[in-house]
This record gives sequence, structure tokens and C-alpha cells, in this order.
Amino acid sequence: MILVVLSFFGSSCSTQKDVVYFQDIDSTVLETADSIFQFPIVQINDILGVELSALDEASIRPFKRSSSASGDGAASINEPDEYLVHADGTIQFPIIGNIHVAGLGLQELRNILIDSLSEYIINPSVEIRIINTKITVLGSVNNPGTYTIPEETITLLQAIGLAGDFSITGRRHNVLLIRQINGIRTVKRLDFTQSDWLNSSAYYVRQNDVIYVEPNFSEVKQAGIVGDVSELLRALTVISTTAFLFRR
Repeated sequence: MILVVLSFFGSSCSTQKDVVYFQDIDSTVLETADSIFQFPIVQINDILGVELSALDEASIRPFKRSSSASGDGAASINEPDEYLVHADGTIQFPIIGNIHVAGLGLQELRNILIDSLSEYIINPSVEIRIINTKITVLGSVNNPGTYTIPEETITLLQAIGLAGDFSITGRRHNVLLIRQINGIRTVKRLDFTQSDWLNSSAYYVRQNDVIYVEPNFSEVKQAGIVGDVSELLRALTVISTTAFLFRR
């Protein structure tokens, strides 16, 4: 009985190899961050913030939703307009009309708007960002939840940091990254004890990414059948000890 109990608890213990990040970092050649960066891809339900400017500010006023809505062009000419990407993947832009934006990178969309506006405005300038970028971190982290990102994008390491880092029971070997681009969902499994994924497309998160950290054995046994086995072993130990005392 003692051997069974010891083997049971020994199997639930974590070692340094299970906990330490990037154990092969000294032998890994890291590529430049710019070489693996990809502009965010516009998706349905994104809210785009579009800021227009030109040498002649009056020329951009007809293309400003905020100007027409407020009736005070001078007060809102420099404020970005917000556009919801509809279910058909389009936004409705003043004067230009419907523009299909879903599936486009932000830089690609910026060039399209500049080309369209150049027919009416001399040297227009366009800045675009996704306002409602969100990621979700679930599982064995200290603060699971959905987080809104103010930046254009952040790294996967920063996303884990937002969630308070892995809990001590989180499996660094098997972190699940669920991503959707152009309606296609992909799944990647990442090993945070290794460094190879730092050079991959998983390094930067995208809007609506879901990151799931699996629990290790010690956490699983507390929630399910294995936890019941632990209680059973404890009860058997008490019973056998009591029987031994009565026999003596």
C-alpha cells in the first residue's frame, strides 16, 4: 500500500524539465521580428478605425462619416471614423460605396483606399487599425479571460503575460493555439519549453486567437476519476492501519 501511494504521488510531481521555458534557447538562431511579422487580416465583425488626412482638409470632409453625423466638420475632421465589417465582408465608405475588406491585410486595404480617394483628393493619407482586437486565453493560467489589445498586434508571450503567466499546473509542452483566417480555422500545438516556434507565424497573435493551456496530471486528478482514486487509497490506508491495530 505504501509503494502504491508513493508511486501515485510521485507520478504527479513536476520536474524542472516540465516547467522551465526555452530550454534550448542558447542553441536557437532567432530570426528578426520584422521577417516573421504579418499585418493583421481583416475579418467579419472587426471594427476598423480609418483616419484620413490631406493638405487641403476641406477636400476630405465629404469622406468623413463623423463630419456628416456631427454636423460640425471642423470639430471632427481629424477624428478617425469607425466601420463595422458586415457579414458579407464589406464596409460602406462615403462616396466610394461598398468595399470588400474581409481577407485583406491592413496595408493592402490602405493602398486600396488611397487609390480610390486619389480620384477626388490630391495626395490623400490613410491610417487604418482594428479597434476591437481581442484574444482569449483559457485553461491553466493565473488570469484566464478575453483581453482587448490596444496595439496593432502583440506576441504570444505577451498574451500569456496578460493572462498572468502559466499556473504551476499548466502544461508548457502542449499549448493549443486556435486561429481563424478567412473563415478557415487552424490548430497549432506549441511547446514553450522549446524555442523553435519563436521563428514561426505563431509568434505574433491575431485578432480572435484562442490560446488554451492544458492542465497537468496533478490538476486533472483533483477534478476527476483520478482524484477519486486518491481518496480511495487514503481510505484504504486508514482501514488497513485500523485493522492492523485491532489485530495487535
